This record gives sequence, structure tokens and C-alpha cells, in this order.
Amino acid sequence: MGFLKDFKNMKDTAAEHGGMPSWKEARKDMSAVFDDRGERDILKSGTSAMAKVKGFTMPVQGDRFAMQVPLEIHPPQGEPYEVQYVFTASRMQGPLSAGMEIPVKISTEDPQKVAVQWDALKADVAASGGAMNAAMEGLAATGPDVNAQMAASMQAAGMNPALMNMGNAAAAQAAAAQPAAAAPADPGARLKQLQDLKDQGLIDDAEYEKKKADILADL
Repeated sequence: MGFLKDFKNMKDTAAEHGGMPSWKEARKDMSAVFDDRGERDILKSGTSAMAKVKGFTMPVQGDRFAMQVPLEIHPPQGEPYEVQYVFTASRMQGPLSAGMEIPVKISTEDPQKVAVQWDALKADVAASGGAMNAAMEGLAATGPDVNAQMAASMQAAGMNPALMNMGNAAAAQAAAAQPAAAAPADPGARLKQLQDLKDQGLIDDAEYEKKKADILADL
């Protein structure tokens, strides 16, 4: 009787929240999570290049498993060009913050199709001292255009730029105005900037706590 009661409670709870997904729907979701969107083939046979992140990583409207970010591709030959890089969120293994230079590969069949070399990016991030430092250096390289970059990224993602969190944007702009190797002198501003980076998913909890302790130790 206990099992039957638990099963009924589970069905009732699922009904209250829109119903349980079918096996077919669950398989479709799982397939979407692991869909590489052709990136493995590009990584195997594509042309190595560098790209500059021109905005902020945003969700793709209507596709809950995908993210997007504008990139300026610098091919080995020819002029730089921009693409809207769309990728499966589960493949993201490092920060993609405005101003960062990242390693990519370009499809030999379609130059608009690219794939981030995540392993190489992780090595670059480690050499920069971690995800937070890499993101900070990127923001510094962006200069005073952080607000415009954020608004452009939101617009490309189908979001209203007017809803942009001005506190986050102002903190990012303040960070961009500093030299890459320098942090804001004001501990309050540094803590705010650190919280913004965490909220944007650019650093994890461990990095946040470590850097927070460093800032507090300077008081």
C-alpha cells in the first residue's frame, strides 16, 4: 500500500507542475544535451584560428539547451569577420567573456561554422591564473564599451537591452577602465565586481571564496 500511495503522490505532484515528461520527451531532451552541433567534425578537420569575444554569453531564445556569443574570427589568411557562435551549453568548459581571445577551429566547408577548442582554452585560462583573471583581462581589453557590448549581446539573444542590470554593467565598465593586471583599490568595489563575475557564471564558488578571502585579507 505504501508504494501505491507514493506512486499516486508522485503522479499528483507531476500533474500540478504540468505533468511528467514522456519517455520520448526525455530521450529528446537527453539528445539535445549531448548534441555537439557538428563541432567534433570541425575540431578534427577544421582550420586553427584565433577569435575575439565581442560580447557576453547569452541563452538562445526558444532553445533551452543552447548558448550564444558573438565572435570576431581571425583566420590564418584573409580579413577578420564576425559570427554568432551557437553551442550546446553542456559543452562549455571555460569562460567566454567580452574581450577575451580564444582558440577556435573553422569549418573547411563553411567559414561561418566554428568550434571553440575548449581544451586549449582551459590551458590558456589556467596560464592566466584562473577563470576570474581571464575574464578580468578580457573586460579590461574591451575598454569603456562594456555597456554597449552587454546590450548588443542581449539584443542578439532576443532580450530587451533596457532590462540590463545597470549595477552589473557599471561594475564591468569600472573593471574595464583598469589596467589588466590591476584590481580596483576600493575593497567594496572589488567585492561587488567579484560577485558580478560569479553571477555571470564566469567563476565558480571555489574561485569566488578564494578571491573574496584575498580581498578581505587586504583590509
